[in-house]
Amino acid sequence: MTWTVVVPFMSEEPFRCHALAHVLKHLEAQGLEFVWGGAVWDGRWTKGDAVDDLVDGTDSEGVVVHDADVLVSPEALSRSMLAVAAGAPWSMPHGMVYRLNRQATMQLYGEGLGEIRALHARSLAHPAHVAPPGGGIVCLSRGAYDLSGGIDPRFVGFGGDDISWARALDTLVGPCWALDAPMWHLFHPRTPRRPGNRGSEENEALAARYGDAAGHPLLMADLIAEHRARA
Repeated sequence: MTWTVVVPFMSEEPFRCHALAHVLKHLEAQGLEFVWGGAVWDGRWTKGDAVDDLVDGTDSEGVVVHDADVLVSPEALSRSMLAVAAGAPWSMPHGMVYRLNRQATMQLYGEGLGEIRALHARSLAHPAHVAPPGGGIVCLSRGAYDLSGGIDPRFVGFGGDDISWARALDTLVGPCWALDAPMWHLFHPRTPRRPGNRGSEENEALAARYGDAAGHPLLMADLIAEHRARA
């Protein structure tokens, strides 16, 4: 099964750019084919538009949607890809997320890829938390991506897009096959959000619609058709 890793990204913020460079270096060291970048629709950038643009430019049988600020071990990513090749509907290589603070992130950049396995013992910005479905790194076939409709580009800014995509995948493709490997989130300034770590009211309303459609294939297909019609 052929694979391409797609890394959505559009920023000039220095910490985010440094994180992207390290992620791409990590993928290159594994011999993985990857593309990165973004697309602008109606003057705005969203993760959904960026991923869709990158996926459309590939002809691989499998796709890894990989955030530009996270890392997992090569072994975990390989197992996640192999699971899809063996028939899993979609997969995520990680279980817990470790948010590295600025000091730990800079130490990683200085010491190289071999230090990944020891990072869980380092100083962290926040306690580890369970990875949200659909976020971080997702492995799936191109057919599963098309069936799910991809990430809804109507989510702008922070919140709602990843979990909504996971609900579409679970409903239309099948349940996730998830590993419990750690994922490390590299330091960068936070995306603006409302108090309580909440996304915009528009994002919350759209995510609620995905929640209502979860488990109902016809309702989910109708919801996806709304955003695919604009492509």
